[in-house]
Amino acid sequence: MAQEPISNVAISSRPSPHRFEAIDSLRGFAALSVALHHLQVGSHIYFWHYVRNSFLFVEFFFVLSGFVIACAYQHKIHNQQDFKIFAIKRIARVWPLHLVMLAAFLCAETTLYILSHKIALPLARPPFSENRTLSGVPANFFLLNGFLPIPGSEWNGPSWSISVELVSYVLFALILLLAKRHVRLCQFAAIALGLAWLIHADGEPGFYAFLPRCIYSFFIGVALWNYRGTFSRIPATPFQIVAIAAAFAMLTFGAGYGLFLVGPIVFLFVIAAVSFEDGAVAKLLKKPFCLFLGRTSYSIYMVHFFIAFVVANVLKVVAKLLHSPAVVPGTDLATIKQSPFIMDGVTVLYLFVIVTVARYAYRLVERPGMELGARLASRVRRPSREVVVA
Repeated sequence: MAQEPISNVAISSRPSPHRFEAIDSLRGFAALSVALHHLQVGSHIYFWHYVRNSFLFVEFFFVLSGFVIACAYQHKIHNQQDFKIFAIKRIARVWPLHLVMLAAFLCAETTLYILSHKIALPLARPPFSENRTLSGVPANFFLLNGFLPIPGSEWNGPSWSISVELVSYVLFALILLLAKRHVRLCQFAAIALGLAWLIHADGEPGFYAFLPRCIYSFFIGVALWNYRGTFSRIPATPFQIVAIAAAFAMLTFGAGYGLFLVGPIVFLFVIAAVSFEDGAVAKLLKKPFCLFLGRTSYSIYMVHFFIAFVVANVLKVVAKLLHSPAVVPGTDLATIKQSPFIMDGVTVLYLFVIVTVARYAYRLVERPGMELGARLASRVRRPSREVVVA
């Protein structure tokens, strides 16, 4: 989404640079959980309550983003030039892959439009309609779709979280620039604002809760960075096991709007427990495959929705060719032969495809975007720091 919701940040802090590898790995597993949540097929996995609640991992991404952004930039934004550098790097971090996925969806909708005029396709909606219209492309292109109610601008579902997170970045930087000696007070005020707004949005359509969800969670992550030392004396392994178990229980048994209020607090403890890099769980999360998932987590998050879109539509076409029902009765979930076991296999294959595509998306789009951002940021002229002696 989001990533930042799941973007990798090379973290520098006082007194020495550091990268939270175990947290990166958690972000990778969270991204895969979101991918499972969005796959609309009639498998056993789809109906697992943990998967149905995995939308809440967006809150995890927001909290983690606030944590790593505060770690990397809390003491680096002092003037307009610093703000420009920050903005350039953040935009370069999230925008290139977003544009690639928007282009992929435009190509897919165009293909469906052409095919639908030649053969009868069992589509849930006509191409270029509902949440993906041509009139909504500009808002999606400029990542306005998370905080402006523009119809048809949803295209790649997770992009809304990237949109609102950019707003949180700006708010974070403005607090550092303007609050001066009252930075932490203003950061806590942002948490209170997000919480009050989120409570008020209860019962409103999801769009109206997007921005407060991000602000509330993001600045909880910022507060965690500021007070992380509070958790340093807790035994690492028991802390990690209890925190992760609590998060798993919340996702498995929780329900209702209150998850948006409680979830960020639970995720705060998960991130705090793993952030010290000690303990049995943290060591497992630093295994090579886990680190790979962490490194490509933003790509996993951004590419999965398109792959889920393709899988669901292909399955419906295949089912029609086999003269069997294309969806589970009473739902829009794609199926073949009404077999949830076949769909379980499709789901596993779907995850494999996502991880494979994400690997190349990271290499060909994500990493070059970060490198471009670093080059552009290096060209921003900083104010002279020379001392003039009269």
